[in-house]
Amino acid sequence: MKKLFSILILLPILACSLTPNFTAPTAAPPTLVAASAPAKVEFTINVGAADSASPIKPLLGVNMGPVPTGKAGNADLTSAYQQLGVNLIRTHDFTGPFDLSAIYKDQNADPANPSSYNFVESDRVYDSILKGGFELYLRVGNSYSNSQKVTNRDNLVKAMVEVVRHFNDEKRWGKKLRYVEIWNEPDNKQFWLNDRAEFAPFFVQVAKAIKAALPEVKVGGPGFTPAGALSPQGQQFTNDLLNQLQKEKVQMDFFSWHVYSNDPNDYAKAAVFYREALDKHGYTKTESHISEWNTDTFDRSQQGGKVEVPDAVTLRASGKASAFTTAAWIALQQNKVDASTFYRGPDPDINAPQFYGIFYADGKPKPTALAFKLWAKMAAHPTRLALTMNGGDPKSVWTLAGQNANGEITILIANISDKSSSWQIVPPSGKYTMTLEQVNDAVKDSIQTSVIKEPMANIGAYTVQLVTLTTQK
Repeated sequence: MKKLFSILILLPILACSLTPNFTAPTAAPPTLVAASAPAKVEFTINVGAADSASPIKPLLGVNMGPVPTGKAGNADLTSAYQQLGVNLIRTHDFTGPFDLSAIYKDQNADPANPSSYNFVESDRVYDSILKGGFELYLRVGNSYSNSQKVTNRDNLVKAMVEVVRHFNDEKRWGKKLRYVEIWNEPDNKQFWLNDRAEFAPFFVQVAKAIKAALPEVKVGGPGFTPAGALSPQGQQFTNDLLNQLQKEKVQMDFFSWHVYSNDPNDYAKAAVFYREALDKHGYTKTESHISEWNTDTFDRSQQGGKVEVPDAVTLRASGKASAFTTAAWIALQQNKVDASTFYRGPDPDINAPQFYGIFYADGKPKPTALAFKLWAKMAAHPTRLALTMNGGDPKSVWTLAGQNANGEITILIANISDKSSSWQIVPPSGKYTMTLEQVNDAVKDSIQTSVIKEPMANIGAYTVQLVTLTTQK
């Protein structure tokens, strides 16, 4: 997707540098306040048996960070990422450090000569990722602002192998890579500057070369735009690429794609489409990755295809965004998605709160960052529990339940409507101590925590809640 960096040209220059002032939502023990039971219960959540075949997956990756990016003085997010539970960092849109056009600037340079490469900035950023305890998700390609036409394909393919080899060097880094994603959004003319028909042969050549040189690395891509699953033309491009990969017998360890939408059903549709397309082409064991996703500031369902939503400027800084993204995260869990890197960690400028970051440029969390922390707590309860909901509006309320090895149960609830509601949970038999954590617009910069004497509560409009049931001994 176009990352709208051009808007920054219009923003006023900051008069002073920014200092990180992120305060962790749970840096100090929360003050527990008893929550009153609702006068009327509008829907019931029944918690059922364990489903060990469909575990809850740690879909807790982000694009960019933790080092400061954008304007000088922006915050380092290392400790913020750690506190949220971020585990995977995709190397896209750093606008320099990991771009081929910055590392291997001259496609006519000898790819076998170490002097053809400049790893200074990429090594600095990778070192910060490792020191923070995060895993690298290596995108081998270019950012929007550094796109470059492929002019010497054979040299570039060899150079891409050498770039992967560099970051897979266990002696240098102390660990090997797991994921290498080839390119980004080839169905977007801003990233693939050659003819579209040239992409499949290029992808085949790169994938085969990397697997031949480094068979232990999981290779995939190409990070299709939302149109890759949600438009007829995009679906055709996706199937054409898979046809070519199948014909050439290319090993695909994962297939990556993107969605930007305020409708959780779009994430479900895309996940189902890619899973079915992969299976149809014989890639039944290939992982499905969503390597970019976020809310959308445009309503693409309207006639004309692209109408800016009324709250476009404030959406991503609101509780509404945290509810939309939580519902989407639940949809990804429900539809066999194996890895996720949310777009993105930091905003590039304090004057761009409408940007994609879950953190402002000064390090303060947006409500979506707080919701991300609840996702991490949810993911720490990996045994999925069956749920049935009686009453309420299934289009407005999204739910997910899990259990950890100690028997503790968590239930994630996202209300994506503009109306408040109320619920009651029917847990498995037993006695529980219950707490409720929630994120919405009522408190912008922290998670609200309360105790529940009975398994019932109100849920406000555009609110995310995590209910934890701990077995009493």
